[in-house]
Amino acid sequence: MSRRDIEFLEATLQRDLIPATDEVSKADFQRLLKQDLVRKKNLDDNQRTDAEEEHKVTSGETNGVHNSASPRGSRFIVLSAAQELRPVLHAASSIGMSHHETPLGKNLIGHRLTWNHEAGSTDLWLAVAMRQGVDALTALLTILSERFDPISVILTGMMGGIPSKIKFLDVVVPTVMFDGRIVGTKNKRILAEPEPATPHPAIHSILNNIPAVEIEGTEVNVKKNKKSLTVAAKHDDISHYLFRSISGADPENIVAFEMEAQAIGYKNYFQQLDGDNVIYGMVKGVADFGGMDSEQPETEIEQVKNVINYSLDDGEFDPIRNPVVKQKLQFEATKRALVVAAEISRRIER
Repeated sequence: MSRRDIEFLEATLQRDLIPATDEVSKADFQRLLKQDLVRKKNLDDNQRTDAEEEHKVTSGETNGVHNSASPRGSRFIVLSAAQELRPVLHAASSIGMSHHETPLGKNLIGHRLTWNHEAGSTDLWLAVAMRQGVDALTALLTILSERFDPISVILTGMMGGIPSKIKFLDVVVPTVMFDGRIVGTKNKRILAEPEPATPHPAIHSILNNIPAVEIEGTEVNVKKNKKSLTVAAKHDDISHYLFRSISGADPENIVAFEMEAQAIGYKNYFQQLDGDNVIYGMVKGVADFGGMDSEQPETEIEQVKNVINYSLDDGEFDPIRNPVVKQKLQFEATKRALVVAAEISRRIER
């Protein structure tokens, strides 16, 4: 509804330019016009209120007070699974970040993480997609790019690994992300045609110049030059022919898989049409092996147990069948991914 429509109705009533017909009396016509005018004014007021509230959020002004820490033009960390939020906030606290829940607009909750580090102070803004998968993350990325003009957006969280290619709690920052959702059939067989996408080159330019990333005194093992696979749904049996087909695009270098990275890859690719230069990337930690054994030696498994504070009270160390162990691994993998993502983010400049 435009102000011009409202002004037209007001002029019609004020000037008494109301026709009288056999079907509708002048008084009834005037009453209907007044009702319509009230409805349109209320709609216009609501739209103005919504726009003002959104302006307050994006500009950093709330309750009449300007907040210099505005999400506009900021560094974003995004998650695709609700269960990743708690370990991310825990990881943030463990490295000295303060946390403030902050609205990012109507019905969109965000979290501002303020990090005081040796080089200064950095604000990271955290947002969670409404569900897992490429489509939901694409929707969130679109909202962030349209409302906040971010400097960077890094997807973080947990992912599955491929045995013998990677280990528990390794953090993957892929150079290429294959879209494993592209499958068809031919000659009664599955035909997989994974399409590659890449993160912004600044991600690896920065990462390759960070000597080491540590969390709580332990160095994080970061895989910088490997590739990942985006799948359409959960794969709890990666020995299945379907998974082997889609992961065959580069069997030597595809080391892990998850469900959302293609949204990051495509966003990075298509932003070039608009001349944008948002730094898009993905950083995720390995928490399981798609229903298979990790194939790691026992000495390494003992190290993993110590890191996740495993005890005999937790039951058998079996992340496939023991939900307690599975949750601890997911928690730690997500923590480590957040720390790596934060170390990259704080060094990003527009």
